[in-house]
Amino acid sequence: MSFRNFQQLFDSVKDGPPRRAAIIWGDEDHTMAAAAEARRTGGVEPVFIGPPEAMKARWASLGFPGPPAVFPAATPEEAVTAAIGLVHAGEAQLIVKGLAETALVMRQLVRKENGLCQREVLSHLTLMELPSYHKLLGLTDCALLTYPTLEQKKAAIRNALDFYRGVGQQEVKTAVLAAVERVNPKMPEAVDAALLKGAWQKGEFPGAVVEGPISYDLAVVRGAAKIKGYQSPVAGDADLLVVPNITAGNLLVKALSYSAGGTTAAVVLGAKVPIVIPSRSSPVRSKATAIKLAAAMTAREGGERTWTSR
Repeated sequence: MSFRNFQQLFDSVKDGPPRRAAIIWGDEDHTMAAAAEARRTGGVEPVFIGPPEAMKARWASLGFPGPPAVFPAATPEEAVTAAIGLVHAGEAQLIVKGLAETALVMRQLVRKENGLCQREVLSHLTLMELPSYHKLLGLTDCALLTYPTLEQKKAAIRNALDFYRGVGQQEVKTAVLAAVERVNPKMPEAVDAALLKGAWQKGEFPGAVVEGPISYDLAVVRGAAKIKGYQSPVAGDADLLVVPNITAGNLLVKALSYSAGGTTAAVVLGAKVPIVIPSRSSPVRSKATAIKLAAAMTAREGGERTWTSR
């Protein structure tokens, strides 16, 4: 099944055990507010990593019930290392970036010696709840892969399918976007789209229905396919959009967010656990939704807490 909105997705996994979120250097009001909201409504147990006294004091000053669980670290670098350790010990099921710089966090997370990356390619999945669309709409990759190769696009699709399976969706209608519906050798994104559809037809993406090249209107507007004479089960009913490059994805996400009233949450996929890398200026609601989204992906795996806060 697909999900009409974030709440329906979260409700589908709400009976699972709490998921522990390792929050790297979360000594910041918005991050703490998002973690508190995720704990209150999303079955998430935040584990803050950083200076214990400062974090506990900030939490108390914000009026949240507590005290919070805190794992000590003296620097952001130490906090990243601690988060990785908690994951490997089975004591955290997702990682969330707090006030630390994104480049610093990602640089440590992707090091091979840290053993966190399960696939050669990490990719970014944005999920959007739109007033004008009948279900949640996913987009990949809008933040990590700048000008992805065909193999990187394949990896991004596989990573996204892992997410959808994790939240219980078994068939993912996948639209590989281009400006045209016919293969034009002068348009590499259209060529890649056809190759990705061909790979699906050969069985490379179980759990998906892949269509491409397909334009945005055909992917999400019911009735547009009939007008254009385009036959596909994906048309007007896409779950996942594969964008040609980071510029197209960035523009599309921001247009849907700021001009179409979309609510957005995003996770980084391809590692041992989902990673949430929000902008430091992201609204609390967006950060909380992203944390809950990452937790939902792992909620069926079970697990109990094995350590105590310090």
